[in-house]
Amino acid sequence: HSDNYAAFLVPGLIGLNLLTMGLFSVGMVTVAYREKGKFRRLAVTPLPKWVFLLGQILQRVTVVIVQTALLLLAAWLGFHIVNQGSNLLLAALVVLGTATFLAMGFALSSFASTIETYAPISNLVFFPMMLLSGVYFRLDGAPRWMQTAVFVLPLAPYLRVLRAVFNDGASLAGHGVGLAIIAAWAILSFVLAVKRFRWV
Repeated sequence: HSDNYAAFLVPGLIGLNLLTMGLFSVGMVTVAYREKGKFRRLAVTPLPKWVFLLGQILQRVTVVIVQTALLLLAAWLGFHIVNQGSNLLLAALVVLGTATFLAMGFALSSFASTIETYAPISNLVFFPMMLLSGVYFRLDGAPRWMQTAVFVLPLAPYLRVLRAVFNDGASLAGHGVGLAIIAAWAILSFVLAVKRFRWV
């Protein structure tokens, strides 16, 4: 199926869904909660920050798993496209991507106090990644500098690893650099999110 555009597109849509969930669903909701004073009410309860953040993350992970399963079901029913690689590896990559983009959403939301200020911040991050990371088309024809610049952002290496597993049945061998970039974004974003997270 690797020549089939629909098969190429499926991992791209999975990645884009995770990015959208992280930056808009999580980031936007966090800013809205703070703006409406919901966090202020939570601050007076004995609820620790990490429990709240973990609860938010687990809720979104559940939603993402359901959405990804539906997307894969539609790909199978509509185009007979199935995962060519290990299902366990695919699931692990979906969880890794979800964690990374959720952490990015939380981190970005800490820089905005209102929805109005969050929108341009999130779009500044979202659009370059959506357009240049190879969601809808291959990056092979793009200038070398652009490929390198985009590869430093987490979505491009993420889609490369995801497609290798999903379309080519590959293992993670040879994707060390890409995985390290994704992990670095996840860790840095999470540390930043926890450091900057405030109830008010």
